[in-house]
Amino acid sequence: MSTQLLALYSEHADTARALACRLLYDPSEAEDVVQDVFLTLWRRPECFDPQRGTGKAWLLTVVRNRSLDHLRRRCHRSREDVSALAERLPDPHSEDVLDELTSAARAEVLWHLVDGLPACQADLIRRAFVSGQTHQEIADATGLPLGTVKSRIRLGLEKLRAGMRSATLADVAC
Repeated sequence: MSTQLLALYSEHADTARALACRLLYDPSEAEDVVQDVFLTLWRRPECFDPQRGTGKAWLLTVVRNRSLDHLRRRCHRSREDVSALAERLPDPHSEDVLDELTSAARAEVLWHLVDGLPACQADLIRRAFVSGQTHQEIADATGLPLGTVKSRIRLGLEKLRAGMRSATLADVAC
């Protein structure tokens, strides 16, 4: 069998390599596929059935199939590589640490200013913005007229806006 294998190799190896290279676009991987096919034939010569076709047809079919297997593995491997890379990349939707710290500092200043408002305004602002109550729900819960609730919240927000402006200006270094 070894002389027949050598004859098959010398006669069709270049064609097999060319086919694998056309499918894989990588000469070294094509060489590996052809070598693997010939090793399989050498180890298990019974794989080839002369009743089903010529040696060349069988060889090129096996080279084509193995090349396609390599392509599938390569595609699967690249998907895994992309997934691994994506896991290491920062989340584009998450805020920058500096932005988070700045937001936390602003929130702290804001709630300090809310604590400095008159109690009637601070309570209504907390109900509206922390508890999520509507103006009507606040009016019903406190017994205040709806117009009074709206006026006190608006007045409190104006004081907070002015306080935040001066707090921000105090942070700016000239």
